Amino acid sequence: MKCLLLQALTIIKVDCLANECYLWLVYFCSFFVQDFYSNGNFPGETAYKKCMIRGRQAAGMKGSKAIMEEKKNLLTYAGLKKLEEELHDLKVVKRKEVAGKIKEAREQGDLSENAEYDAAKDEQRDIEARIEEIEKILKNAEVVVEDEVDLDKISVGCKVRVHDFEFDEDIELKLVGSTEANSLEGKISNESPVGKALMGAHTGDIVEVELPSGIMKYKVLEIQRNI
Repeated sequence: MKCLLLQALTIIKVDCLANECYLWLVYFCSFFVQDFYSNGNFPGETAYKKCMIRGRQAAGMKGSKAIMEEKKNLLTYAGLKKLEEELHDLKVVKRKEVAGKIKEAREQGDLSENAEYDAAKDEQRDIEARIEEIEKILKNAEVVVEDEVDLDKISVGCKVRVHDFEFDEDIELKLVGSTEANSLEGKISNESPVGKALMGAHTGDIVEVELPSGIMKYKVLEIQRNI
């Protein structure tokens, strides 16, 4: 095992270490090899040390980058307040209600065939899962202040009126983050195909959206604040 590991580390040239997978391999192997050669040098030691340093640097930088690039959740102020109110209701009201249901079901005796108990526990799991989901969203939330939205171009927080060439009609859309998207309310995500195409467009621009059903065309007629 020792020999094979050493050979793997020494036969590859240092200047070929752009491969990130190999850098990670070296990072983890470095601790293993050091145990065998703690009292002396070994063939290819210089190359190995360079590999080890670069591997550990790559591992550290990768971890830091992942944390820094954690996705931000774009929210309008209205969307933020809605989530905060839902979270408060779940924690203060729903938790208490489901705890009462579980208590009542337990008092009925045998839980092995107690449908009410099972239903209450399922509801409790759903509540806790939703609480966790909302807290994660709020933790990485980036709030868009609609009053400060630039009306020169379309961005999150805008309400836009566009002409749909296929159906020859004007429609109104609200650009929001993916968390608030709701097609029934005319709220489209900036990450959706239509949202991506509209982002950055100006009044008078014609944008094309490539969909599985074909190419859709929209003309931007008006940009307003979503207030």
